Amino acid sequence: MTLNYFVQISALSIGDYKSYGSLRRFGVVARIVSIFGVCALFSAYHFYTAIIKSLGVSTQALNLEQIFIIGWHTQSLLSMMFIIHWQTSGSIKLIKENILISSTEKQITWLKLKKTCRLILTIVVCNVTVLMINLVYNWTTFFRTRPIRVIIEFGFFRDVFHSIYSLYGPYAWHISLCIFIVTVKSLELELREFNTNFKKILDSHALTLFTDVFNEAQITQNKLTRALLNKYVEHRKLAEKVTKVDEIFKFYVLIMLITGGAHTIFTVLSTIRQKGWIHMVFFAYDIFLCVWHLLGLCIIPAQVYREFRAVNDQLYRHTDIWMAYNLEVYEICQMFSENVSRSSIGISLCGFILITNRVIFTVSFLHYLFAYVWYRNYINQKSRDKNNAFRCLQHMLSFASNCNLAVIINHGDTPI
Repeated sequence: MTLNYFVQISALSIGDYKSYGSLRRFGVVARIVSIFGVCALFSAYHFYTAIIKSLGVSTQALNLEQIFIIGWHTQSLLSMMFIIHWQTSGSIKLIKENILISSTEKQITWLKLKKTCRLILTIVVCNVTVLMINLVYNWTTFFRTRPIRVIIEFGFFRDVFHSIYSLYGPYAWHISLCIFIVTVKSLELELREFNTNFKKILDSHALTLFTDVFNEAQITQNKLTRALLNKYVEHRKLAEKVTKVDEIFKFYVLIMLITGGAHTIFTVLSTIRQKGWIHMVFFAYDIFLCVWHLLGLCIIPAQVYREFRAVNDQLYRHTDIWMAYNLEVYEICQMFSENVSRSSIGISLCGFILITNRVIFTVSFLHYLFAYVWYRNYINQKSRDKNNAFRCLQHMLSFASNCNLAVIINHGDTPI
């Protein structure tokens, strides 16, 4: 299932968009790889069952490394569930037919989208390579350290299933993120192309309004009125596309940001505590993946928010179309500007707050402050009470929740 999506993204980055019709030949390979998905789900069940049993028997708290592993497995399992949901609900078909195909038919947007797909594929290949090295390292360590009796008692096979899940889970995690990035990036490129064409129309009509004689200027104003109406209708269609994408991904963005933000903090803290250089390399790569995940979920939606509202700036800057008074042009521009300003169009967190640059800055600041306070208390643990770190964690969690609640209460549905 997920291999088919991977092949489609590969076709986007390498070939023409018309190669979508030739992707059916990879269906057999996708079904074969789906067997690994079944093994991954089985190993996930075994993994979480062991965690629940250990928590029920032992009262000892989980350390950072265990929380780090649980975080990766949880995000991978959630990614599998979202991919299955998108496929069963028809969201993947809707994205390909209404968004990706319409974007790839435009040559400029198509070339820019290919660069994004190639960057995604490069990161996926690097991630799979590191995971394979980690897998071989763990298996060789297992054979060197475990006795034959443990291998006979199916201990090895349990680790094999866990290794399959550890390999297939991040693969599904990458595919879900790839689907989100490619879809939202195509919207952002369409909006950017719309703004470029809109600026050209305003520039061309603004130059002729004062250089022509009266009758020709009147004809130019009529052409400008029709052009503004056509662009207004086109902008409304783009707004409908953004709304559809937001309906598909709003729960995905919220859940993955919550789990990804917490996982990033524990990854940084686990990296600080590592001593061996091999573990430091793997944890540093995990930090890179966490940052890549958060940037992919936040930066491009913020660009969609900015590009959708760039029409107001262009109308405000082109004063030439306002100086030559025309009531129809005034009414259309005012309607255009007010609808864009008052709309809540964009990629949102579960539909109640839009992802903007200010939201990204606020959340990033809280994450860094949280990690810094925990690290300072971890350094002072040996000389002070060990409970100070956990008390500070509770204070920081309450502080962060109060800040987020204040943002929602103060701004409500209005984007910040």
